[in-house]
Amino acid sequence: MPRTRVCDIESLITLSPHAVIFLFRFLVGACTLQVKGAEMLGNRVLWGISTYLAGLVVLDRKRTATRIAKQFGFVSHDQLWRLGKLFGDIGLAINQWWINFLLCFDLTQGWFILDDVLIQKPYAKWIIGLYNQYDHTQNRHVMGIKLVVVLWTNGKVRVPVAFAIWHAKGFVPRYRTKNQIARLLIYKLIRCGIPLNESELVCDNWYAY
Repeated sequence: MPRTRVCDIESLITLSPHAVIFLFRFLVGACTLQVKGAEMLGNRVLWGISTYLAGLVVLDRKRTATRIAKQFGFVSHDQLWRLGKLFGDIGLAINQWWINFLLCFDLTQGWFILDDVLIQKPYAKWIIGLYNQYDHTQNRHVMGIKLVVVLWTNGKVRVPVAFAIWHAKGFVPRYRTKNQIARLLIYKLIRCGIPLNESELVCDNWYAY
């Protein structure tokens, strides 16, 4: 039985990107009701979370804390950075809500994209997941963090649905290649109820083996 769309989120984003923040605020508020102690976060923090998630979905490029704060104006750059300390407490609830949000879209009109990305940290020294890695865009080795990411897009919005940090051999109890990590992410999405069969999965040839 085909799923029924609950809203036309694409039209809302096109009509008024700022309205998406209010939609996220409502959904994040409902999400945090399931988390013990979340009522202590306060209205300002919930607005910050809503603005950050809206920025990830709406902005077409450079989805950094600085640009999100400048584009929407609801919260400052520093407020967005401080949110990172809170995601550990409500991360699981937000993750489930994020999956439910994805199901608002017509998945047949988009693609799941699987790829790895290198976050450069040239001045960092002590960060978990930081290694000297080869950057193909610069044709040289740089210090950075490698992520394996799965996101869904229909060309208008981008919804990140899963990611994991790749670690080098000798730094984790059980080493996994990026290919193995990708398989675990896909397995996780299937277990969470995301119908991957409704969209095409796009990836490099290396992930197909």
